[in-house]
Amino acid sequence: MGINWTTDQKHAIECRKGSVLVSAAAGSGKTAVLVERVIRRLTDKEKPCSAEDLLIVTFTRAATAQMREKIGAAILKRLSENPADKHLRRQYMLLPFAKICTIDSFCNDLVRENFHSLGISPDYSVLDNETAVIMKNDVCEAMLERAYEEDTDGSFLQLSDMISTGSSDDDFAQLILRMYDISTAYPFPELWLDSLIEEYADSDIDSSRWGDIIKEYISDMLNYCISSSSEMLKLMASDETVLSAYGEAVCSDINMYKELLERLHTDWDDTLEAFGSVKYMSLGRVPKGYDSEAKNAVTTARKKLKDLIKKVPDIMCVSSAEHAEDVRLLSGPVTKLIGLVKQFGREYSAEKDRLNCADFSDILHRALNLLAVSDGKGGYKKTDLARELSEHYVEILVDEYQDINEAQDLIFRALSADENNLFTVGDVKQSIYRFRQAMPEIFLRRRALTNSFESGKYPMGITLGSNFRSRRGVTSCVNYIFRQLMSVGAGELEYDDSEALNAAAEYPERDIPDCELHIVTDSGNRADTLKAQADYIADYIGKTVQSGSITLTKGGALRPATYGDFCILLRTAKNVSQAYVNALAERGIPAFSPDTGGFFEAAEISFILSLLRVLDNPVQDIPLAAVMLSPLFGFSAGELADIRASAKERLGAGETEPLYRSVASAAGEGSERAAAFLKKIDSLRRLSLTLSAGELVRRVCEETGFDAVVSAMPDGERRRLNVSLLCDYAEKYEATGNLGLSGFIRFIDKVARTSGDLATAARPSENADIVRIMTVHQSKGLEFPICILADMQHKFNERDNSDSVLINSYAGLGMKRRTEDGISVYDTAPRRAAVIMSERMGRSEELRVLYVALTRAKENLIMVTSVPNPEKNFAKVAVECGIGEKANPFAVLRMNNFSDLVLTALMRHPSAEELRKLAGIDVPVLNSDKDKFKLKVAVSDSQSVLKKEEERSERHAEPVFYDEVRARLDYSDPRSVLSSVPAKRAASDGSERGINREYFASSRPAFMSAGGLTPAQRGTATHKFMQFSNYAAARDNISAELDRLVESGFLSKDEGKAVNVGAVRRFFASPLAGRIFASDSVMREKKFAALFSADFFYPELKDGAAEEKIVVQGIADCVFVEDGKLVIVDYKTDTGVNASYYVAHFDCTAPVADPVQTVYKLNFLLPGDIAVGSMTPVAEGAHARFDACEREYRYFIEPRKNPFTRHETWQYYVPLDVGRMNEAAAMLTAYDDFTSFAKLNSNNKTNICRVKEAVWTIDSRGTMCFTIRADRFLRNMVRSLVGTLVDVGRGRYTPDGFRSIVESRDLSRSSAGAPAQGLFLSDVVYPADIFEHQCFSKFKML
Repeated sequence: MGINWTTDQKHAIECRKGSVLVSAAAGSGKTAVLVERVIRRLTDKEKPCSAEDLLIVTFTRAATAQMREKIGAAILKRLSENPADKHLRRQYMLLPFAKICTIDSFCNDLVRENFHSLGISPDYSVLDNETAVIMKNDVCEAMLERAYEEDTDGSFLQLSDMISTGSSDDDFAQLILRMYDISTAYPFPELWLDSLIEEYADSDIDSSRWGDIIKEYISDMLNYCISSSSEMLKLMASDETVLSAYGEAVCSDINMYKELLERLHTDWDDTLEAFGSVKYMSLGRVPKGYDSEAKNAVTTARKKLKDLIKKVPDIMCVSSAEHAEDVRLLSGPVTKLIGLVKQFGREYSAEKDRLNCADFSDILHRALNLLAVSDGKGGYKKTDLARELSEHYVEILVDEYQDINEAQDLIFRALSADENNLFTVGDVKQSIYRFRQAMPEIFLRRRALTNSFESGKYPMGITLGSNFRSRRGVTSCVNYIFRQLMSVGAGELEYDDSEALNAAAEYPERDIPDCELHIVTDSGNRADTLKAQADYIADYIGKTVQSGSITLTKGGALRPATYGDFCILLRTAKNVSQAYVNALAERGIPAFSPDTGGFFEAAEISFILSLLRVLDNPVQDIPLAAVMLSPLFGFSAGELADIRASAKERLGAGETEPLYRSVASAAGEGSERAAAFLKKIDSLRRLSLTLSAGELVRRVCEETGFDAVVSAMPDGERRRLNVSLLCDYAEKYEATGNLGLSGFIRFIDKVARTSGDLATAARPSENADIVRIMTVHQSKGLEFPICILADMQHKFNERDNSDSVLINSYAGLGMKRRTEDGISVYDTAPRRAAVIMSERMGRSEELRVLYVALTRAKENLIMVTSVPNPEKNFAKVAVECGIGEKANPFAVLRMNNFSDLVLTALMRHPSAEELRKLAGIDVPVLNSDKDKFKLKVAVSDSQSVLKKEEERSERHAEPVFYDEVRARLDYSDPRSVLSSVPAKRAASDGSERGINREYFASSRPAFMSAGGLTPAQRGTATHKFMQFSNYAAARDNISAELDRLVESGFLSKDEGKAVNVGAVRRFFASPLAGRIFASDSVMREKKFAALFSADFFYPELKDGAAEEKIVVQGIADCVFVEDGKLVIVDYKTDTGVNASYYVAHFDCTAPVADPVQTVYKLNFLLPGDIAVGSMTPVAEGAHARFDACEREYRYFIEPRKNPFTRHETWQYYVPLDVGRMNEAAAMLTAYDDFTSFAKLNSNNKTNICRVKEAVWTIDSRGTMCFTIRADRFLRNMVRSLVGTLVDVGRGRYTPDGFRSIVESRDLSRSSAGAPAQGLFLSDVVYPADIFEHQCFSKFKML
């Protein structure tokens, strides 16, 4: 059954005559529309295009993988309906190579493909964010140091004094880095930086951009004052007493505001003078003791307006003459600052070039340099490459277009056909990444140039307003709030019918309200507020689940809510989320938050870092004490005190010594624990001298058993993954060319100092019954049955607006001015304008963040806030509500938390009567016919919440029945059978099956050693020689190296005699050894590990026990780097066949979050001759081997010598008659018993195979390929068939003779098998309901 597309969706899918911009509201199915548009493009019978002719750009790698998967599924579905469609089959084959990617990966591919045009090396590495931040700080610090030394005219010192605070240059450095980062969001960074200087060329404030910004802000303020005063008059109309007393003064206020508004159109100084001389008429008197809602509202609102007007002289801050002086004096420092930013860019680039690495902004701008050049007039010119690519791409489709920046936008424009084939999708209301240089104004600018669908003109704008995610009550609530709050002035767009959500999801009816507003009143103490609200929410979740009061939809029916249905959303998680986790944990409610503690603060990471510090330098008391007190070594505080006390007795008065020496002394005095501890530390320190940082961390965990300790701790899985993540960070550090433990510790310290922290590992399973706690930004793109927007009273972050220097994309660069004596600091018009624009953009962004938060809910939206002194604060909110459908934009932009925004809108809801009563002001109710929904409003006292929590914690446990206790004590774990199953196995044990209940001695008895070594031990001796020998020394003199190993104890005397010297000598004389010696990096005994289900080794295990994981670990004998690839050498390697397409399956406890990234990491780890193509989810219980219903092999024969393919083909020089070989091969499909080609003693249960295809082909170079496809194959069957068919081709057998060989069922009659290297497994087919089949040819895989 097909999808019933809405009219707007159909338009978005079908319109192709020009560029289309789609405004897609939350939950509107934009991904499905994008996929369908691509499929329609690929299957268009009149103008079909190929997958490689489309460029599809998404925002994240996860979105890329999802898009590719959905397009593949859609093609497969159409193929199942029309299997003979060759075009579709080709598109499916091309899909893995189609340009479906992120902007970063597209640019990276473009740069690597055209590295020669840029004059760079193609093998550059990409810096991760942490390394880039550290490198930036190091480069900037060095640059500033040189600037101080080279400051001959004092201009740099003057600039430093203006920017820096205190004795540190941190503020100065961070400003340079921030300006550099912002500049990289523009196509031509240096031109944008130069534009900041140009603003200082004009000293007339009336004609400057800064003056316009300030005057516009004041104009908005005055209009707000006029509007608010007019509403006061309307409010007083129902109260004659108040009107007669206050009416004249309020009318006077309105006239004054209008006069001031007129004065804004005069010159700057006149306006400033007018605001400096403002005088208000006094309010009249009302009768003593008279009180009313109108009186309270007017007095509160008028006081607020008067306070606003008083601030105007500070906002204007300077006269026109003072501004001219400011511009003159600041022009030099600004020019100097811009020069430093440019210099930093050059030096940072030079450092990256030195290390042959690049960050993402480098890659973006390198790609841009390949596509466009500046025309010097603010525009650009396409390069030849851009024109070539423009002709190649039929259409460019861009998702999440609202989050791009100017540089990225220019890439898309340069790639397009004069901007006539762009299909862009986004929702500016969900643009919440301005802090990452996202520029929603680009989306708005392009949308303003579009035409409606009805006009038929392009570029066309289409809006997808139908919401397929949420209940009608949720969408109506969102509309109700944002119709009032979001406008062009506040939010950068008008939230009208075209932007409103139209509920299109189908849900069964229920009686409960879809939306709730909970207010916890408090005393204003932040800690108590947070705890009270966390306890309140935890109680709410617990009661809801226990009582089943909220029912949710599953399969069209209603079911009670579970913990896994809840998600608590926070504006910020730092210092907040832990309170909610704790409150839930106290009630036994499982919860997860990715931000409950920083990476460095995690106990397992803190311990390992302390241990690494001790291994680097043990004379560090705090890390050493932390290690000794850890569960791993188990010293008590008392024992450490005794060690210290003992040291004090030896030392003289006032003398001290490091703790390490005290421990050493204790060991010397007979303390076995201290001695054992030092022995272990000394052992690990020796390892640290030879191992890389990543290997050292892993080895430390193995040597100390820390991995087991971590796994036994609460949330053990996540902690174990954190340790693994630390290893990854260490390996990334060394991948940039840095080595050594000391350097890694310094790297970690720099990360902590510059970035603050690193992300922790692990995420819960999508289906886990656990309450999720996350930030709104983390929830972007997700949805949850029940969303609780909590901590709404948390103030927005405005700390940056207090900096002495501000930079804004619209207002430019503004800084405070310091007097010549350096004592006083004055604000300037450029900085004040930057503050205004930063606040406006910031508040608009917060509105969009609120929109994203509220639109995550599917069925229930719960909003929770804490309000101190509710009567007073509700009154302040009430005066902003207004009487029309819109709150005043100026008022909205002044609100500094989600609570004020939501209360301003919902206080007008018919169900919010309790809030209006608490406010004491007659707030007009807004009854919207368009957005009707039920709202539950609850007000609770925080003190009562905290008191209930105290009572709950003091409550004693209820007595438990004896029988229940006894039954639980007698419980038998069904997995007890696993007590005989080892948790780890060696890779070499993989062929052994069944539980082994025997125990073996750990070493061979001495009396048995006298008779010499067993054959296995002799083989082991040779292996040990290869393991421990110095290759260079062994190559020169094997006997001398053998003697050294025996003397050093690496080999026993018997083992030394047993070493196969001849085999070793041949190895060192081989070409392989030569390659090893030529390598710059050789690793010996490289460890690896993998997880397998227990039933893989022990088929007799059932149920849960079968699902337990066993670690299979092993060691690669030798690994070396050659031509940028890893070559693995195993001393027991046999020659085998190849696989150009191979399928393996594995079980996992949770869906793979990012298959594309996982494939990337696997390929990074695997040797060069193994590549992972893709990952695909399969049905439960699917098996890569046993569920295969068809396989295909190909065998390649080359008729000439070719050194480049000698490992991939059988190079056979005798002429062959391919016609005779095909005649014989065609007979195979008529038979099913292939005993004549089955290897003896291969344990085949049957020799029956059903061959579906067997054919020889020959290409233009004469290379022959035998392709055979069957439901199954016998061991050695294909090679035996090829050998026999080759004998047919050279005349040894006739085709009829071949037939008799098949029918004889006699292996002795068939020819010898063909060599292994020419054979490739090329395809495996599975049932459609198990596996999404992808076939790769040999050459594509290679």
